[in-house]
Amino acid sequence: MPEVTQHKPGSFCWAELATTDQSAAKNFYQNLFGWEANDAPMDEGNVYSMMQANCDSSVGKATSAGASVLVPPMDIPKVGGFSVLRDPQGAVFNLFTPNS
Repeated sequence: MPEVTQHKPGSFCWAELATTDQSAAKNFYQNLFGWEANDAPMDEGNVYSMMQANCDSSVGKATSAGASVLVPPMDIPKVGGFSVLRDPQGAVFNLFTPNS
């Protein structure tokens, strides 16, 4: 895999969490943002979980937990909705809900 040192604005990014306690991580994000886990079976009883959420409602939950809104929820025609936030420790992250 190539080393990526920068991203062009608007380029796609896929974040993943590797954890020794997948159940606790899913519970944390489901309770914090109201996300739902879409589990895909893998080998020997393991699953790959993709967390899914509604951008608008997640922004409200994030701000009530101390996040700052850098870009308010907005729609991208024919694509979906997104927002950019900063958590209380300073990490910047995006939320995205596709149209389909």
